[in-house]
Amino acid sequence: ARALSFALAFARRHRLSETIAKLLQRGAYVLSDHGRFVDMMRLLDEALVIYIDLDCATDLGAVMVDRGAAFIYLGKYRKAIAVLEKSLSFLRQGSLRADRNLLAAYQALATAYVEVGDLERAERAIGPAVALSKQAGRVNRATVVWRHGAIAFARGAFDLAEERLRQAYELFDRVEDPNKAMLALDLTKALAAQGKRLEAIATATRMGRFLAAFRGNK
Repeated sequence: ARALSFALAFARRHRLSETIAKLLQRGAYVLSDHGRFVDMMRLLDEALVIYIDLDCATDLGAVMVDRGAAFIYLGKYRKAIAVLEKSLSFLRQGSLRADRNLLAAYQALATAYVEVGDLERAERAIGPAVALSKQAGRVNRATVVWRHGAIAFARGAFDLAEERLRQAYELFDRVEDPNKAMLALDLTKALAAQGKRLEAIATATRMGRFLAAFRGNK
């Protein structure tokens, strides 16, 4: 954090606009990790103004995706949807490096639409995310499949939700990520909703052991 503050001060002193914006985004990620979402939004708003002046579609779209995520963290789902939908028009103008941000945008949109109960639009948003995730890393693919499973669960398609959540779990296999515990919770709910009580208990127990081992290694 100290090094980031020093770099930001240096960039401000020398009026390095693009560098300032990039550092503001990085600082926002740090604040997000600490749950400081209001402060995160403040930095992203400043970066947004800079990117508007620089007129770079990819960077402008990327910071909008970050703002959309911040709105989701703050529980402001309709604001998130508005920002994320707008981000797509900028990212589609950008370079190939926009694909990672497009993936994040569609995935965040699906999340926000589920939260406001618009499952039809959530399904439409997750489709492009699934396609883009095929070129992404294992964890990104797992996260998208997980979201797809969560949408199926919200629609009451518990068997389809179980299928997708198991696929996500397999993709997460051998990855030490605490999100696996949240995935296991969703899988447990899908199993329980179908009356598969013993499988649900076994899944929850397995993830309890994983979390205990994960914390022990920290």
